Amino acid sequence: MKSGKIYLRKLLLYFEISGAVVTDSGLYRCSITDGFSTGVFTDSAQLTVQEAILSFVQEPQNALKFVGDSVTLEAEGASSVSRGVLYQWQKLSTNGSTYIDIKNS
Repeated sequence: MKSGKIYLRKLLLYFEISGAVVTDSGLYRCSITDGFSTGVFTDSAQLTVQEAILSFVQEPQNALKFVGDSVTLEAEGASSVSRGVLYQWQKLSTNGSTYIDIKNS
């Protein structure tokens, strides 16, 4: 029998999903092998990716103004995630059938 030293090398492997989407949800596991031995597997980990829950904390209020007056409409949104929310104001078209985005709002 040969004599020698046994070294345990700690190998840590990361798997990162950038920009996760709902379809990334599922069970994940990792396997290792040294190319000679039978591979081994970790337990599975469940990844759940869900849509953020969005809501309005404050909605715009009706206003009556006269020609030449300034008007400020306010809305405040909230999200269940920390990245915040994006706002887009819209105005109902003159025919009343669709809302149109207001540029730079």
